[in-house]
Amino acid sequence: MDTELTVLLCIAGGLTSGLLAGLLGIGGGLVVMPLLYACLPALGIAGAALPEAAVATALAAMLPTTLSATWAQHRRGAIDWPWATRMAPATLVGSAAGALLATQLQGKALSLVFIAYASWCGLRMLLPAARVVGPALPLGAALMPGAPLALLVGGLGSSAGLGSALIVVPCLLRRGLQMKYAVANSTVLNLLVSASGLLSLSLPALLLSPQAGPTQWLLAAGIGVGAVLGAPCGVALSHRLPVAQLRCGFGLVTLLAGAGMLMHLSSV
Repeated sequence: MDTELTVLLCIAGGLTSGLLAGLLGIGGGLVVMPLLYACLPALGIAGAALPEAAVATALAAMLPTTLSATWAQHRRGAIDWPWATRMAPATLVGSAAGALLATQLQGKALSLVFIAYASWCGLRMLLPAARVVGPALPLGAALMPGAPLALLVGGLGSSAGLGSALIVVPCLLRRGLQMKYAVANSTVLNLLVSASGLLSLSLPALLLSPQAGPTQWLLAAGIGVGAVLGAPCGVALSHRLPVAQLRCGFGLVTLLAGAGMLMHLSSV
């Protein structure tokens, strides 16, 4: 696979991840991580260097994705900014720590974290017996979780390149928040996770040499271009589709992403 084709695939993947980021609050990692595991070897990145490069590049690609989705959600008045402000400090600390943890873990361990949590979350959204549906309260009326959740969101989101949706959306739904608002507020935390995690992984290397860091900026830019175009469309759909369809879509996407990563893990 040559570099031009790799970038084109990343743009297409970015368009899909942007659409899902707006539609389901997913930061892009669920689509982008399997894509990067397939594309990075074309740039000569493999073996022990692959997991860290994939996480760092996914976090870089999440930044324009979540910026675009957050702006679109803000224009619709779907974000609880006082809650997001309270969550921000712990989320930033957790994501910085998680990103640094990613550099210490074995690549297989990171992949297994991704697979296990994506599978659990997907099944929980799809199986009727496992669903915990609240009274669908409006924005600001539900009891919103605080700092402990934010630390978990930041740590897992940046260490495995997942973003916050896999934790935040199910948690907010259990607290009774409407699906469209759970998606919107997950998007804000995704923005914090990507910014803090990216700085933790890439800033030291950038200060020394732009070529020395794990982030593959060309691929991140390609994904970002597609994502910025797709995110507003996803946001518009999230405010129009029925809740049941959004829940099933969330579950299916997470299960497919986990299956894709498992297939990659079994092939190496």
